[in-house]
Amino acid sequence: MVRRTPRLSVAAVLVFSIVMLVAPGASATPVCTDGYMGGPPLDLCGGRIFPEAETAFEYVQYLPDPATGFREYQHGIEYLAQKYPRWVEVIKLSDLYGDDAVSMGPDRIRSYEAEDTGDGYDIFAIKLTDREVPDAGKETLLFSLSVHGDEIGGREGGLRAMEDLAMAAEDGGTIVDGAEGYESTTGSEPEINEYEVADVLANEAVYFIDFNIDGWVKGDHFAPVPGDPASARLYSRGNYANTDLNRQMPTVGSINTSRNPLEESEMLYGHRFMHEVAAAGVGGQIAYGADIHGESASRAFIDIMYPAGQFDSVKHRRLMSIAERTKSIVDETLYDGLVNALEEETGGDAGEGIEDLGFPVANTVPTKPARWGTVWDTLGYTDTGFIGDYMATELGVTGMDYEMAFNHADYRAHTRGWNYFLQENMINGSRAIIKTAMAYAMTERQDFA
Repeated sequence: MVRRTPRLSVAAVLVFSIVMLVAPGASATPVCTDGYMGGPPLDLCGGRIFPEAETAFEYVQYLPDPATGFREYQHGIEYLAQKYPRWVEVIKLSDLYGDDAVSMGPDRIRSYEAEDTGDGYDIFAIKLTDREVPDAGKETLLFSLSVHGDEIGGREGGLRAMEDLAMAAEDGGTIVDGAEGYESTTGSEPEINEYEVADVLANEAVYFIDFNIDGWVKGDHFAPVPGDPASARLYSRGNYANTDLNRQMPTVGSINTSRNPLEESEMLYGHRFMHEVAAAGVGGQIAYGADIHGESASRAFIDIMYPAGQFDSVKHRRLMSIAERTKSIVDETLYDGLVNALEEETGGDAGEGIEDLGFPVANTVPTKPARWGTVWDTLGYTDTGFIGDYMATELGVTGMDYEMAFNHADYRAHTRGWNYFLQENMINGSRAIIKTAMAYAMTERQDFA
């Protein structure tokens, strides 16, 4: 039922807690398109377009390779749609809303302002559904993958999950809405369901989007670097104006006027897109909205967090249910036996951290695969404008925010590297988040009704 991945070795854990030892980086991922737009053969990526962590050796690049013109991200998703035309569609926001529906770009002028030089980057959405079945009556889901450009796990895992799902829909494969035998606090015994992916996509239209292309581009190998060309290329939390795009939604609460809602072009048009996805869903709602983030360190590798808002008892229990179900899958697939192995190696509690102290004093190594709670209890703060909060309270039946430990790329400078164990768990964590939600959305509206 549940795909168990290789457990982390003690040596791999120590990679995290000591110095994040990594292999030397390379100039491409690779992403393999079997000749499409000049991309490498699929065999180089283990038969995939977006390779598994053990085959890859770098993050997927957005900008074109100046030597070949090959665009790993764009040409990769385009080839995914070409290879699986029944299941995958690539959408550009600028095709929907006009030339201004792009990122800010290096000129630091919003795309809709008169002085803009037109240097904004395209924002893509990928839609997974059975295109032979009319969209009317389908549930819609939306996953925001890496709105903070330096939190790359959602982006990397989302691409692999999309390809997994297309392959499973085409060739046969299933997803589940939880692991058998987990204890639930919802007051009801959870019923675990397994579905053929083709059947799920006949009933759902699932959208994936990266809003913050600027923050991604800044860390690309081919990114322009002002000043010293040998200086670090670092992914960025915000866009080129350093605005946090995860503070742009018109949520209830005090607004910081230094970042007025929907002021940045990425979220002005992203907000419009989100509303259209919701309007196309059953009852004018998305069945599920998720925002996948990263954090420096935590007691858990994946923190599953309630969105801020007021919820009735039914919605509250549905939120509990998807949190518990996702945790059960993560518990089955990540960090099997980590705590015991670590303690046996160190002879004590080294690396487990102290609950009340923050990084780097404590929580240097996750001691559990996943936990769930509120944003406030997990991070110690909350704010207005969160994408996940907005989807859950204004657009969706349910929604959730996620944080993954060590999912920050800002420690990498120009000589960045690739850590197989870390990347594998980021990728598989994102897979668990996405696939569990898709499976649960098949029965969510009946749960606790």
